[in-house]
Amino acid sequence: MRSRSLLVLALVTLAVGAFIWFVERDLPTTQELEARKDRLFDLEADAIDRVRLVHDGQPVVLERPPRSAEDPDVEAWGAERAAWHLVEPLAARADGADLEQFLGQVLGVETLRVLESGAPADYGLEPPSLRVTLESGGVSHSLDVGNELPASSRRVVRLGDADTLYVVEAPFFDQAVRAGGEWRDKKLFHAGRSEVQSLRLSGPAGEILLARRGDRYWLESPIRDLAGRDEVDALISTLTSLAAERFVDAPTASEEEMGLAPAVGTLEVVLANQEEPFRLAWGAPVGLGLSESAEAGSPETTSEAGHFARVGEVLVETRADLGAVFERSLADWRSYRWMSLSSYEVDRLRLIDGDEELVLSRDGVDWTRGSEKIGYSSVSGLLTQLGTLRADELVDAADVPASPRWTLELTDKQGALTTLALYPSEPSGRALATASHRSVGLRFGPETIESLESALEAVRTAEVIDEGSDEVAEEPAAVTE
Repeated sequence: MRSRSLLVLALVTLAVGAFIWFVERDLPTTQELEARKDRLFDLEADAIDRVRLVHDGQPVVLERPPRSAEDPDVEAWGAERAAWHLVEPLAARADGADLEQFLGQVLGVETLRVLESGAPADYGLEPPSLRVTLESGGVSHSLDVGNELPASSRRVVRLGDADTLYVVEAPFFDQAVRAGGEWRDKKLFHAGRSEVQSLRLSGPAGEILLARRGDRYWLESPIRDLAGRDEVDALISTLTSLAAERFVDAPTASEEEMGLAPAVGTLEVVLANQEEPFRLAWGAPVGLGLSESAEAGSPETTSEAGHFARVGEVLVETRADLGAVFERSLADWRSYRWMSLSSYEVDRLRLIDGDEELVLSRDGVDWTRGSEKIGYSSVSGLLTQLGTLRADELVDAADVPASPRWTLELTDKQGALTTLALYPSEPSGRALATASHRSVGLRFGPETIESLESALEAVRTAEVIDEGSDEVAEEPAAVTE
């Protein structure tokens, strides 16, 4: 009998625990309920999918796709689907952070006191100075906002058409009554480096096409060659921070005066999973007050103030520094580095220098030289040298001698082979080199060749370590092109 009672008690305990876990875990705590008791809205910002603002008869509407029961979490919902969009008075992507701040202020409004006398019209509520309508799952919640009380920053509000009037602080009011276009997202490029598939630039220096191969970018037109990683990354970094200083909805200057007919330069970016490419037309430098105050035909040309640009069909003024990109020559887009692999990608090196053959293989945190285990430091030095060597100039492959002085075969973790070849020194002490992934020669200065030879000698003469050695391997910084 006692055992049966214990079993029943255990089952009851489990049932209560399950109820608390599955039912009450998402309910607000006592402290949260206390904090909410004076709030006008019992809503959470992430549950709102539509906002409608009406001031002076002018509506502003912002929306985002409502969440479904299948994907209620933001992570599953997706960042793009969760993005707010302005749909009235114009269609544009909205500034989500700006709107989230606004919603936080509206939903956080607390009643300071209830008015016991006076008609709604006495407080500017018929019609209201501002009506805020929040929609969540098809259900609307409205807040009418009236005038400021005398000698106070407080306002009188009511929920929908209810009779009760409340006195509240309304820090959101000025934000809500601004022009509809001010809700637009000033960030103009919404993608990261991994999403950029190609970039086509056209400007004073001509037209070039950069395309992604794996995690590197290559020049595809007017020539085919490895592109300089630093240059491409700098361009993409500028794009990811591209923002409008202001939207030019009513320009006072002509397209020609703004440097957009024709454009100083154009950029087209193809993005992964996007049907339409990102398009930008770069214009002339302007003063930021031009669109509002300058007279037509006399634009300011203060470059520090910004440039005109058109993103898609939207005309903006921006402080982004893209002018030099369109003036960059083809030669300045090419890579001047010899090795295209990152240090950590190299699993095996094979040096062929006349009759000498030296094989280095990765062995955990250390390396083997033939059958001998050596420490990481010497190989680290060689990989660092190979990753940072920068040629003084590029030369036509036809000018490269027939026979190399030595070759170095690099095998990556996927088994792909890259061969680097160094040729006999010229009378000046400089030397040409080639890489199997490029159809161009690279000329290095004598000091560069000397440092490379020193790194190779360090590997040749590195001391053998035994299995009990406590040498700590330090992976060199990844340097890639």
